[in-house]
Amino acid sequence: MIPKANGGERPLGIPTIRDRVIQTAAKIVIEPIFEADFEDNAYGYRPARVAWTRFKEVHRQFMPAMLT
Repeated sequence: MIPKANGGERPLGIPTIRDRVIQTAAKIVIEPIFEADFEDNAYGYRPARVAWTRFKEVHRQFMPAMLT
């Protein structure tokens, strides 16, 4: 048990294997549904898409224009 500020106690909230399996199963089902609605230029919190990838694309597109 973990002590609370008001003097009480609460159980330690460590996810169990069962919780993780259910969370992963829900993610596998829900992720493709929402992924289909995102625009191709959206990069936040998406699988295989990170902000750094977008920065590299912008740099690649605009640097030739800046050099001419």
